[in-house]
Amino acid sequence: MKESPFDNFRSVDDMAWAEDRLLSLGLKIDLDRNVKSYTSESDAFIVYADPRRKYQIEFSIYLKQFAQVRAEPPIGYFGLSDYWTNSIDQKYQKRLLMTIREADEFHEIQRFG
Repeated sequence: MKESPFDNFRSVDDMAWAEDRLLSLGLKIDLDRNVKSYTSESDAFIVYADPRRKYQIEFSIYLKQFAQVRAEPPIGYFGLSDYWTNSIDQKYQKRLLMTIREADEFHEIQRFG
């Protein structure tokens, strides 16, 4: 049987599970017409989560100062596997901080390189 391009996306039940996971990580879910967004904000960053694909939730980090102005690329990405069940909050925080630190180091090199 040929695989459909939609086979890589979550079912309704799997999506509900992923949304529960995002809420437990402190992200908020906003609904604007039929578009849902999953976000977490700090003073400097906005994190967007994309839970649509099976087996992993993907996160993109944007500098807040550019988020509303123009379509800037994210400063970094990371993912959390659905199979991880222990210390999810700690794994999320560790990957978030590591991604921000790596982006900061890269931008420092770009500015002074």
